[in-house]
Amino acid sequence: MIVKQLDYDLTPVAGLALVGHYLNAVRPVLDRLDAALPIRAGVSTADVCRPYLGLLVQGKSDFDAIENFRGAAFFKQPLGINLLPSSPTPRQRLDARAAEMFDFCPQMIETLLTSQRPDYGVLPCGWLPLDVDTFAMDNGGTAKEGVGRTYAGVDGYCPPARLDSGKFDTNYLVCQFAALAMNILRLMGQRGLLKWAFEICSRTP
Repeated sequence: MIVKQLDYDLTPVAGLALVGHYLNAVRPVLDRLDAALPIRAGVSTADVCRPYLGLLVQGKSDFDAIENFRGAAFFKQPLGINLLPSSPTPRQRLDARAAEMFDFCPQMIETLLTSQRPDYGVLPCGWLPLDVDTFAMDNGGTAKEGVGRTYAGVDGYCPPARLDSGKFDTNYLVCQFAALAMNILRLMGQRGLLKWAFEICSRTP
């Protein structure tokens, strides 16, 4: 048996190349965010947003998950991150300045959708399906109010994923980021098999 080291790295998150492609569409908004919330030294506000969006598209909402990507060049490069923050930085920055960032997330979503025009799958009746990701919590045998049958076959609740901060403003902003991440994933799902998507991945070193 011959063990040979390849001259390139393998990554389980190659789809971040496409995420970075769509983040480029909202770069003007991220630039305005940096101008509105300047940092004298250290991690810029945009460099707090970009990696957190990179986590959300992978289904990770906890700030500590960023530690798994420290030293991973592929995580930084496709997302356009200049300086990758440690896990306390996004938590502290969002807790301190979330309210000042409220107006920028809707602008990012609007800019993305205006430039890419995804297909939302409007139903023949004119209704628009809403994607909500939940998980089942088993509360069978309890007297809690609102307990009902879940898709998992247990009596309980199906809440959205747990939010990582104890502050309302931060959690509200995280929900806005999640909406942006969901739209990016929708675009990737609709266009990920097209030829140009493969070309984008092949051009990413």
